[in-house]
Amino acid sequence: MMTVDLATSASIGPASEAVSQSVEAILEIVLAANDVLVKKESFKELATYLERIIPILKELNRKNVSDSESLNNAIEILNREIRAAKQLTLECSKRNKVYLLMNCRAIVKRLDNTVKEISRALDLLPLASLNLTSGISEEIGELSDKMQRAEFRAAIAEEEILDKIESGIQERNIDRSYANNLLVLIAEAVGISTERSALKKEFEEFKNEIENARLRKDQAEAIQMDQIMALLERADATSSPREKELKHFSKRRSLGSQPLEPLQSFYCPITRDVMVDPVETSSGQTFERSAIETWFSDGNKLCPLTMTPLNTSFLRPNKTLRQSIEEWKDRNTMITIASIRPTLESEEEEEVLHSLEQLQDLCEQRDLHREWVILENYIPTLIKLLAKNRDIRNRALVILCILAKDSDDAKERIVKADNAIESIVRSLGRRVGERKLAVALLLELSKYYLARDCIGKVQGCILLLVTMSSSDDSQAARDAQELLENLSFSDQNVIQMAKANYFRHLLHRLSTGPEDVKMIMATTLAEMELTDHNKESLFEGGALDPLLHFVSHGDTQVKNVAVKALRNLSSLPKNGLQMIREGAVRPLLDTLYHSSSSSSLREHAAGTIMHLAVSTVSQESSQIPVSLLESDDEIPRLFSLINLTGPDIQQSIIQTFQALCQSPSAPSIKTKLTQFAAVQVLVQLCEHEDLCVRANAVKLFCCLTEGSDEATILEHVNQKCIETLLKIIKSSKDEEEIASAMGIVSNLPELPQITLWLLDAGALPVISSYLHNGKQNNPHKNQLIENAVGAICRFSVPTNLEWQKSAAGTDIIPLLVQLLESGTTLTKKRAAISLCRFSESSLGLSRSIPKRKGFLCFSAPPETICLVHGGICSIKSSFCLVEADAVRPLVRILGEPDPGACEASLDALLTLIEGERLQSGSKVLAEANAIPPIIKFLGSPSPSLQEKALHALERIFRLVEFKMKYGALAQIPLVDLTQRGSGRGVEDKSPKLGLLPLLRKNHLKDAGRNAWLGMRTLTIMEEGRAYLFSKLTRKQCNATDRIEQVCDCDCDMNQLKQIHAYTLRNGIDYTKTLIVNSLQIPNLSYARKVFDLIPKPTVFLYNKLIQAYSCHGQYYQCMSLYSQMCIQGCPPNQHTFTFLFVTCASHSSLRHGQMLHAHFVKSGFEFDVFALTALVDMYAKLGMLASARQKFDEIKVKDIPTWNSIIAGYARSGYMEGALELFGLMPSRNVVSWTAMISGYSQNGQYAKALAMFLNMEKEKDVRPNEVTIASILPACANLGALEVGERIEAYARRNGFFKNSYVANAVLEMYARCGKIDVAWHVFDEIGRRRNLCSWNSMIMGLAVHGRCNEALELYDKMLGEGNAPDDVTLVGLLLACTHGGMVVKGRQLFESMETNLHITPKLEHYGCMVDLLGRCGELQEAFDLIQNMPMKPDSVVWGALLGACSFHGNVELAEIAAESLFKLEPWNPGNFVILSNIYASAGQWDGVAKLRKLMKGGQITKAAGYSFIEEGGQIHKFIVGDRSHTRIEEIYAFLDEVSKKMMLQRNAINCESELEEG
Repeated sequence: MMTVDLATSASIGPASEAVSQSVEAILEIVLAANDVLVKKESFKELATYLERIIPILKELNRKNVSDSESLNNAIEILNREIRAAKQLTLECSKRNKVYLLMNCRAIVKRLDNTVKEISRALDLLPLASLNLTSGISEEIGELSDKMQRAEFRAAIAEEEILDKIESGIQERNIDRSYANNLLVLIAEAVGISTERSALKKEFEEFKNEIENARLRKDQAEAIQMDQIMALLERADATSSPREKELKHFSKRRSLGSQPLEPLQSFYCPITRDVMVDPVETSSGQTFERSAIETWFSDGNKLCPLTMTPLNTSFLRPNKTLRQSIEEWKDRNTMITIASIRPTLESEEEEEVLHSLEQLQDLCEQRDLHREWVILENYIPTLIKLLAKNRDIRNRALVILCILAKDSDDAKERIVKADNAIESIVRSLGRRVGERKLAVALLLELSKYYLARDCIGKVQGCILLLVTMSSSDDSQAARDAQELLENLSFSDQNVIQMAKANYFRHLLHRLSTGPEDVKMIMATTLAEMELTDHNKESLFEGGALDPLLHFVSHGDTQVKNVAVKALRNLSSLPKNGLQMIREGAVRPLLDTLYHSSSSSSLREHAAGTIMHLAVSTVSQESSQIPVSLLESDDEIPRLFSLINLTGPDIQQSIIQTFQALCQSPSAPSIKTKLTQFAAVQVLVQLCEHEDLCVRANAVKLFCCLTEGSDEATILEHVNQKCIETLLKIIKSSKDEEEIASAMGIVSNLPELPQITLWLLDAGALPVISSYLHNGKQNNPHKNQLIENAVGAICRFSVPTNLEWQKSAAGTDIIPLLVQLLESGTTLTKKRAAISLCRFSESSLGLSRSIPKRKGFLCFSAPPETICLVHGGICSIKSSFCLVEADAVRPLVRILGEPDPGACEASLDALLTLIEGERLQSGSKVLAEANAIPPIIKFLGSPSPSLQEKALHALERIFRLVEFKMKYGALAQIPLVDLTQRGSGRGVEDKSPKLGLLPLLRKNHLKDAGRNAWLGMRTLTIMEEGRAYLFSKLTRKQCNATDRIEQVCDCDCDMNQLKQIHAYTLRNGIDYTKTLIVNSLQIPNLSYARKVFDLIPKPTVFLYNKLIQAYSCHGQYYQCMSLYSQMCIQGCPPNQHTFTFLFVTCASHSSLRHGQMLHAHFVKSGFEFDVFALTALVDMYAKLGMLASARQKFDEIKVKDIPTWNSIIAGYARSGYMEGALELFGLMPSRNVVSWTAMISGYSQNGQYAKALAMFLNMEKEKDVRPNEVTIASILPACANLGALEVGERIEAYARRNGFFKNSYVANAVLEMYARCGKIDVAWHVFDEIGRRRNLCSWNSMIMGLAVHGRCNEALELYDKMLGEGNAPDDVTLVGLLLACTHGGMVVKGRQLFESMETNLHITPKLEHYGCMVDLLGRCGELQEAFDLIQNMPMKPDSVVWGALLGACSFHGNVELAEIAAESLFKLEPWNPGNFVILSNIYASAGQWDGVAKLRKLMKGGQITKAAGYSFIEEGGQIHKFIVGDRSHTRIEEIYAFLDEVSKKMMLQRNAINCESELEEG
């Protein structure tokens, strides 16, 4: 190794001079020991020993000892060894690190020798003659002893590396991964970077060291280092890709282009296969290790070739032969890899796919093969294949992933290939399997820095990854999440993730990143458009704390971004409340108050505060109330900023107070605002030039006028203010502003002065015009009408008849009557108040009847007399409620839940029975059916409503006819009211009114009459609705009652048209009833025609039509109606979306379903469990399980149908594990839940689990199977042969009447047919009778065919045609199967040929399979083969299997080989095909073929599957496999079998004895 000139012949000089040189050398060693590159600790230990020698040497110099031979020898040794240590130390400080590591054992040995020699030199010192101090003498002895005992060894890691190198050199066939791992160990051991450039540089220096060794002519070292270098050059980092390419192609060109056949010596004499691990026996012959070991284990002791005795314990690896075999394999593999590439560019997809499979196998075998594939530049070709079909794409992705995992060079080549990353990313948007492969490949590429830069830049990549990160496939989701983690190094990628609603990395950087990165993340949050779900997720992820920190501690720019982000996030009320609780208000207010803050910052702060105020409005009653402003002093301070800031901030502040006026703290806020003259400021702002500021001021002004102090309002509202408000109402384009201005007018005190100001300003026609011409699509229409009707009230006060006439002159009364039907609750209340006031003046305005003069025959016909007022009334002149047709609408309001509206309506109706109008008014009320609702008010929780109802009834029951008619109805409520003593003064009033005594009289006469009328009505209804309609007179029933009576019964179309005609003639609006009854018939076209005549259909009617169209499969009509709703401004409700989701699910329309989902979310119905269940069901039925599961998980309160929908979706998609998991999590289950699981297992072929689930269901007490359950479990019984359970289920179905269901009946039929009970099946078939459908015929024909009753099957088919039933493709499968079992080739051909010509049924793969089986069984093998060749589709394993079976029966080897070859490609895992072909070869005496097949099976590790059987016992199915002892009662089973065997043996022996006796 390293050589040192240690010549000792030169004279050292006097002892003192040598001592001085040694001291200097020791000092140099001590300094150099810190710079050594290896074995630092060992050199430090050496330096420590040498430092302790220095005092000894100095002591020797001071003593001036005379030279002696022993002293000179000691000093000479010391000097020599110290100089050697110095040279070694300097070399280890300058030489290459890898070179030093390779020599670490020699270095350690030299260190050890040097220390031992120095110790020996110290022992040689003549201490007795030197007269040294005792301390020095003791030090010398101690030091010598320590150095003698010192041990220097290579470190464990260094020894491990050297061992690996030696092993690698000996093995000679190590792969690249071995070299790469070894290189990493070396780099870690010597402390260098594992980056390719650093390793490359280090190993270039190592090569120089090898050259120096050659120059020194140290051949042994040079050869050893060359071997090490050859080993390490297989690693990626030690040579550049270009060097590898040159080396590879140089070697490949030298090999030729054709693979070589193996040499004879490569074959094992026993197996005749090329050996893998050749070993030499004691006879000198070489065999495969496993083969010779098997030979020995079989008891053979002789050599298979020489038949000489062998030493069975002697097996020596034949390394030379093994190396030759491996070189031969490598040569052929290299040629094969080079030859595959042209085939990948072929247009034949099958050829390409086969080549890819071959290439994948090679890549999976060794990393050397992968390196060759990379060097052959396959990667661009594989990238181009990503544009081919799905199978090719998947295979190419697998190979690319294998190559990417192999080396960084492969990753770099993939990244640099044209459109590589883009092509891989496109696969993320394809099917599940391809997505998984693509994300795995991208994940591997992301570990390379160049690839990370490229992946995130591909458009849509991050969005697809985010989508995959929440997919059902756990591995794909984990890969996507890890890939996103790798891509999060880039701020831009993190921003893209956030835009795709993946905020994890953004939140992490916002919290822990550097300041500039935090700024970028905050800016992103500030500028992003976020959904409410996003905002909630961000707050849950911790976005609030860092943003608040920025607001409190950042500079102006940082504050601006942070506040802007908070403004964006605070628009969600939940977030706003959290911000208030976390103390965000104070810093925001400080920022707003600080005049030095930038205008932009103050604007965002004001906007954020406004959002926080809005959030306080939506507080739940169960939560602790949250207040925006900590003290009342903040209210004037914040409001005062309105006069000190610009329009944007003004607007936000006004909106803040507007929200606060609707929050729980509204009373105190309003009080405080009115105290410091906020009204005055708002009145001034009503004239502001900025329209947005003005609009918000008007809205806040409206809030303050609600229930405010009259004095405060009058102090600041004058005629100019009134004119300003009317100007706004007339000219504003903001509908909400108009509604608010109208609200101010409505809320103003009803003082004559204000009313006169309004009349002078022309308010009356303006207000009425909004009632006449309300816009249909205006979202604030209801508020505007409410306030307009409220404003009208002030003009209807009965104290000023002129104002009433002015109002009536604008035709306002008919409008008020209409609003009683269509308005909101508040609108109805205010309209009823106005009508009540108008009605109070009606009696005085009613004209008396003029006397008729002259001859009656020439006089004008008399005018109609008012039934209530007894005079001539009109709407405009006397404001009569009867003439205005207001009575019935007012009566209908009595049935509404709002007490205020009921009370206002009752007040209006009671004006009809005041004073002398009691008799006439009561009759009008009775005709309008108003008295029963009034009686119901006796139980109202409202005391004032109770009192008014008592007052009304006291007057009405003074009239005997009404007392007799309604007394019984009122008696119990009155008694109850008296006993409870509720209502103001009821205890005293009820007896005083004398109601109870009046009500105790006998009503038998009226009761008998009413009973007779009821009997008569029922009789007429039974005789016919048309008769009823024509016979009932107007006295007995008015028109409305007659129509309702007819429609309550089931009416046909003719009767419905009679009703329609009647309503048209008499002007009665009964379109709703007509539509509903038309849909029940059903007659959708008629209902639609009636619907289209309605100018403004209600959402109820839209929903009814959408539901009907959905039920009848008219998908486009549903979507058309929904579009019409949106266009006409009729907002859908939750029921609309429920019906539409069902429609989309039924018609597999994902795009429309997703669009409706978006509309559903925007419409605010996200918490309706019925609609959400329909949404989950839609996604589940459309195969979007991830979306379905996401919505399911978001539902807070799930009912059983919701659980059932998601479970059925999982089952429908075949993901039964997920379905079972959800099923187990259900809090409670119903029959649908169990049926979904049973049906899922059955449809997915898991029949045993389906049956087990059904048996568990039977154990549930509260769940009983229904028809669907029965129809789902019986196919499982049929497939398992569980006849006993099936019969029990059939009995249950019959007991519960389920057999009438055709699905259940067919399932029973199929169960018996498949379980071998064909006669019972025939009986069931006959029992079904006229209810038979195509499924019944097919099941019976198939059952007969399978059981060999072929003629009966064909006869049944003729009978089926005779009854007019058309067959389908399943029918023909059964018929062809019957012909197959019956050997009826001619009939089979006829049926097959007639499919397209006569029946117009295109033959499918199943029909071709049946024909091949039919022809094959009958010996027509060539015709069967020709049929396969001419099939329009690719034959599957069933078709080829039928031909192979026929060849086996008829002994046709040639066709058998063709069929088997196809089967080996389609089913390489199926041992049955190998066994059949092997049997064919054996029958034909072709034993070579048998051996070849057995070799193939052994090489492919194909084993014959164990046989198994099912046994049904006690209603349970037991599966037994050959040799399996896992059954819980296996001991009992085998004990019973032993007992049976013994009895059989005894019986056999007894028979044998009898035979012998007879013979004797």
